[in-house]
Amino acid sequence: MKNKYNLSNRDNRTYSYLKRHKRQGLTSNEAIKLFGDTRIADSICNLRKKGFQIITKRELVFNRYNEPRYIGRYFLILEPKERVKQ
Repeated sequence: MKNKYNLSNRDNRTYSYLKRHKRQGLTSNEAIKLFGDTRIADSICNLRKKGFQIITKRELVFNRYNEPRYIGRYFLILEPKERVKQ
């Protein structure tokens, strides 16, 4: 856990991706495909607890049966002002 905000490896991967892709954001399905994280909501929760401002925007998609469904796309808005001490 050697990183700026003392994050776990999984949370740091999520943070790094959100930081590099601010306009694109990240969905659960993308996190599974990109870095095998099936618990992206947990990483987002951990980041929010550490002071990161992350918003969730609802996005309409259609499943394999052509039924409408909503998913969440996460966007990093602000990082904590101070480094987290532990």
